[in-house]
Amino acid sequence: MDDFSVGDTSAMEWTEAAVGVDVKLIGAADGRLFTMSRFAPGFSAPLHTHVDTEFGYVVEGSVQSQGQLLTAGCGYAAPIGTTHEEFVVSDEGCTMLFVLKAPTP
Repeated sequence: MDDFSVGDTSAMEWTEAAVGVDVKLIGAADGRLFTMSRFAPGFSAPLHTHVDTEFGYVVEGSVQSQGQLLTAGCGYAAPIGTTHEEFVVSDEGCTMLFVLKAPTP
């Protein structure tokens, strides 16, 4: 299992990534990150274009994204070059899993 990165989110502390966003890094490999993100109630992400493919999955709570209400059990795939125009978290907050490109230093 030396080649595997295993993370136990129940044993990890949340790290503030931005105002209203806390993150747990579950694992990293081949330039990609597997994260759990917790969004504060009412959080709204700014318009942004995806420079790489992004996968998101709602664990709890809900978020309005691209005209769709995503609730627990819903996920999405955003291809390279797509613009995320809407990402607004509900009043209950939202926890999601993501697979995305690691930021370059």
